[in-house]
Amino acid sequence: MPLAPEREETIPERDFRDKAILFVDDEQETLDALRRNLLREPYRKLFALSASQGLEIIDRETVHVVVSDIQMPEMDGFAFLREVRKLRPDIVRMVLSGTGNLDQVVELINTGEIYRYVTKPVHNVKELRSTLNQAVELHQIKNQRWELMRELEQRNRALRQWQAKIQRELALAGAMQRKILTLDPFLHDHLEVSAAYEPHISVGGDFFDVIDLPGKRVCLFLGDVAGHGVAPAMISVLLKVLVEETVRSLFDRGPAAICNAIHQRFQQYVQNPESYATMFLAIYDPEIRVWECMNCGHPQPVLFGVPEGITLDKGGFPVGMSVAPWEICDAGDEMRVPAGPGLRMLLYTDGLSEARPAETEQEAGGCPGTDLASQAVLGPGVPGLNPARTVLDHVKAQGCDISQDDCSVLYVRMLDPASVLWTGAIDQDKLAVERLAKDIQERLSARGWPEQGAWAVRIVIHEYGLNIIDHARMSPDVPMSLCIHLEDDACRILYRDTGMEWDYAARRAILEHRALDSGRGRGLELVAGVTRNILFFRRGGLNHALFVVARGEDSEASGGLDADE
Repeated sequence: MPLAPEREETIPERDFRDKAILFVDDEQETLDALRRNLLREPYRKLFALSASQGLEIIDRETVHVVVSDIQMPEMDGFAFLREVRKLRPDIVRMVLSGTGNLDQVVELINTGEIYRYVTKPVHNVKELRSTLNQAVELHQIKNQRWELMRELEQRNRALRQWQAKIQRELALAGAMQRKILTLDPFLHDHLEVSAAYEPHISVGGDFFDVIDLPGKRVCLFLGDVAGHGVAPAMISVLLKVLVEETVRSLFDRGPAAICNAIHQRFQQYVQNPESYATMFLAIYDPEIRVWECMNCGHPQPVLFGVPEGITLDKGGFPVGMSVAPWEICDAGDEMRVPAGPGLRMLLYTDGLSEARPAETEQEAGGCPGTDLASQAVLGPGVPGLNPARTVLDHVKAQGCDISQDDCSVLYVRMLDPASVLWTGAIDQDKLAVERLAKDIQERLSARGWPEQGAWAVRIVIHEYGLNIIDHARMSPDVPMSLCIHLEDDACRILYRDTGMEWDYAARRAILEHRALDSGRGRGLELVAGVTRNILFFRRGGLNHALFVVARGEDSEASGGLDADE
């Protein structure tokens, strides 16, 4: 069907030279009229006399807009445009046809199948040109949008990959930091220190440790670098190293001199007035049984079992604080705490004391679990092998959210010398181990222990001692260490040796009460069966093995644990 004569009007020229419009119509006259009337248009014009011919052109050419007649043999325009959408959804689709299919065309426009409908014959060529230009512009807009979406998706994918990489690196850094922080307990003849730590993110700005010093002295410290993230975490590692080095060289000069030296060295390494850290440091002297303490702007520790009037309410400035360029404290700021058998000392960072109720809690103000001094669970009867972990779990159980800041806890427990049943070194001699195990059993029986509990202690001492001799690969002239403490309802047996580090699979099997082959240590399955708690770790180049054996009751005694076994 021929187009109506062209009206002479000028259309603004656009730069569509890289665009192509495909016209599909089974009437050659219609295609010829389109070719003449659109001769001056900048885009390429492609023409097809059938739907199949149009699909061939689309397959080999880059087409941006398709204009199709409806009434065509073999494949009508509707089927053709649906196929175009399936093959090339980016192509803008239009209909140029008579009014016979108007209802169906309107429905396709409303559902987004086609962009526009132009009736034949075309009486206004200017309008046709304008409509085609708009279709080309629409393709450009859609293509730009798709490009932007692809670019956005690529950037999002790169961002997700970067975030995943950062998370992996933070997790690795956090694992390394936790290894450096030494979360294993410190077990001493006179005291025990347990630690717990939960960073705000994978890495944190808290630092702490317990240091074994000459003369059986002990130093412990807990600090908190200002801020969150990687930078405070790196500074915390630096400070931990500085504290350990300074303490080992200056421990006999007192806490004030140590803290001032740490402050001066820190300022040499970190010349940033916004970088500083609070810290509490204490040194235990077993000769006078006193803790000598210094508080550098840190939260005041909680004390249990001390004489009335003993407090830790003095102190100096934080380490690195620019207001104190040379010294942050003096000897007058030092505090002394008598280290009697009942002493319990709780050190913590402000992430614990400043915790707020969790979102599910409607209570305003402070969190009930952070009133640490009033919590009975923190007293002498703290259960478990890790009282510090018990403290953190207790605070969370009170409805407190401690995830907003790094949280660290050190729990110090002074041991009663009267509770030490035996301590000393044992030669790598199986008969000596056997004699000692029997002697300890007899001592427990003399103290009124039930037969089953006394036999369990003997089994642990004997079997684990032989295990060290057979499998630790120690030099024959190097002794192992054993310390036995009695508590109200249990006996704590601590072996220490300088042998090879524990085989991981064997240690895990022991803790999970799984059977072991003989090559991984004789008798350990039996040891696991008679103990209430077992803890293996390596600290300071020593393997530590802590066994807790329940006292038990006479009525429960038996179980086949007799002398014949």
